[in-house]
Amino acid sequence: MAAVDSSYIPLPRAESEVGWWAMRGRHGRMRRYAAAMGWELGPEGELHGTLDGFPVQVTHDRAAGLLVALTTPWRLPRIEVEPRVRAAADEDPEDGLTELRTGGASFDAVYRVRAEDEWLARVVIDVEARRALLAAPEQSWAMRDRRMVAAAPETDEPLDLLARAVALRAVLSCVPSEVYPDAETFPSPSALVEVVRRRRENAGVWRPSMSRFT
Repeated sequence: MAAVDSSYIPLPRAESEVGWWAMRGRHGRMRRYAAAMGWELGPEGELHGTLDGFPVQVTHDRAAGLLVALTTPWRLPRIEVEPRVRAAADEDPEDGLTELRTGGASFDAVYRVRAEDEWLARVVIDVEARRALLAAPEQSWAMRDRRMVAAAPETDEPLDLLARAVALRAVLSCVPSEVYPDAETFPSPSALVEVVRRRRENAGVWRPSMSRFT
């Protein structure tokens, strides 16, 4: 399987140069975890499988730490999210991304959000997505094209992988792909207004995005 491209996400720095699977006891735990999830453990300690139909790949990067990547059949809006305590100070002002507030005070205090389309980003990172991200261990992540990639420091607890992946899956559920004209074209402002209206009418009810492309 091809290596995960993490060049476009805000990366936290790993505290250890030791491979995540090579530490004492780690490989055995990951093997059992992979078996329980129905995932596969590769020769270099990488995990790959599916989560609710989305392909998932978990790898280790010496600079970034743990990388979790999910692939979608439809184009994702360009969004970058990172914990404020690790927010990069050397961001590129010409990268086309704008910092925004999501409207959730607790979330905005913990995470910084930058996006290419502010309105679409607010639709994606709605109250359900914010709740899922705050419930999981902190991680930096970015959407681009058809991939969502997250980076987090090393962990000794394999279940952290599940918590991180489930939070990312929850965010993908909030991407309004059900109103995309096609797999490559983002929805119109009027379609997004309708999405927001429906979500407000069903506040508190988790409704995964029902994509026509899955």
